[in-house]
Amino acid sequence: MTAYSTDLRERVVRAYEKEDGLIRQLAYRYEVSKNTVQAWLDLKRSTGAVTALPARGGKSVN
Repeated sequence: MTAYSTDLRERVVRAYEKEDGLIRQLAYRYEVSKNTVQAWLDLKRSTGAVTALPARGGKSVN
């Protein structure tokens, strides 16, 4: 899984909000998946920001 920069996330969301393209078009332009664009839009709606959430899960170190 690739970690995307906050700058890229903000550019994509800003382009969508300015009606600069549909999700599919923005995904192609910025070379990310449609699901990634949709997730960023959902994150923006629910939290007001597109910054990455803390990592979850994984193996615990004992």
